[in-house]
Order: sequence, then C-alpha cells, then structure tokens
Amino acid sequence: MSLKLLDYNKIESAVKSLDPTKPVFIFGLLRYRKTADYSSTSLASASLPPVSGRDAYYGRYIVAFRERQPEGAGPIFVGKAVQPLLASFIPEGKFGDGAFEPGHEKEWDDVAIVKYNSMNDFKDMVLSEDYQKIAMPHRIAAIEEYILIACEQVVL
Repeated sequence: MSLKLLDYNKIESAVKSLDPTKPVFIFGLLRYRKTADYSSTSLASASLPPVSGRDAYYGRYIVAFRERQPEGAGPIFVGKAVQPLLASFIPEGKFGDGAFEPGHEKEWDDVAIVKYNSMNDFKDMVLSEDYQKIAMPHRIAAIEEYILIACEQVVL
C-alpha cells in the first residue's frame, strides 16, 4: 500500500471554513512501517542506517518537525494506542477509505494531538519548501498509514 500524502485541497478548505483567530488541534492516528522505507523519498540515495518506522518517526521526523513548527505549536498529547474499545459505524467516504467501518477496524500504533495557533499555521508549515525537503521524507518513510483530522476546541 502506498502512503497517501496530505490533501492540500482539504487543507485549503479547512483554512477557509475554520475561524482564523482560534487554535486548531490536529488529531492523528498513526501506524508505522516495520522498517522505515525511504525508497520513494528525496532521501532514497542517502546513507541512513535502517531503523523501524517508529524510530524514524520519533528520532528523525519529530526532530525535523520541531525545528520547523510554527511558534506556539506543539503536541498536546502523544500516546501509544493500546486497545480499541468499540467499532463505530461511519459510512464509507465520510473519513476517506472507510477506515472506521464495522469489520474494517484498524489497529493503530500511536495517537497524537498537536495544537496550532490556526489552520493557516498548519498549512504554511506543511507547504513550506523547508518542511517538504527536510521533514516530510522522514514522515513518508516512517508511516504506513495515518488519519489526520482538524478539530476546533469545544468549551464545556
């Protein structure tokens, strides 16, 4: 399976629909490759020692991400996904490929919530040439599959 990259049209749509004065929280479900695969990245010819997808994510991608994250952005929660508690029915197409459909429950390795000052901050970061060149190859190599959902905080 090839990793789907970010959908920049959906990011632009989120920028237009979300309040630019409010923070956005990017909720992510992550599943890592057994071994990081750089073959389809700009680092394919680099002499990087082989590591697990998890090690490439935390040891390479996160290091590059932190050097490029917008001011005020950062993780709110990062944790190991331990046990799915229920299967929810969400019609195919609602969140992409039917990843939440009954009978298609997927096991995820980690869950992360990252706060940005705005959706624009997230967009500017992921579209930056520096992020695309330095950070994104490690993300592509590390991740087998992921889901990212932009969220607004609800105050109770």
